[in-house]
Amino acid sequence: MARDIQTVAPSPIFAPGVVAHKRVTVTNTATALDTLITIPTIDGTIRPTGVYLAVESGQTNTVYFTFDGSSTPAATLGYTLPLQPAPPVYVPCQASGYPNGMIKLVAPSGNTYVQAKFEWTSSVG
Repeated sequence: MARDIQTVAPSPIFAPGVVAHKRVTVTNTATALDTLITIPTIDGTIRPTGVYLAVESGQTNTVYFTFDGSSTPAATLGYTLPLQPAPPVYVPCQASGYPNGMIKLVAPSGNTYVQAKFEWTSSVG
């Protein structure tokens, strides 16, 4: 089950720099990020334009991901998320915001915590 780490309530006039952090439990079944957690929004409608992903500090399992909306990640397909202390991976989204099913994740060795930091990069006011 996902657990919010930090959520910053944005001003309805200004969005640049607004971020939301979430903790994601990735399992050994490839699953879309928006199935594992609720994608945060501004005012219930404006979806993030990018997301940073990294395996949580202290975790040692490899997490594979794809971000084309159709491929299923596995040990033989996709990219790996960095283990700490490496910097996170940034995945840009469409200008209209994060589309459902875009990012899929899997941890073949079992449950692994991943930190997701969502951001909005343009003004919405």
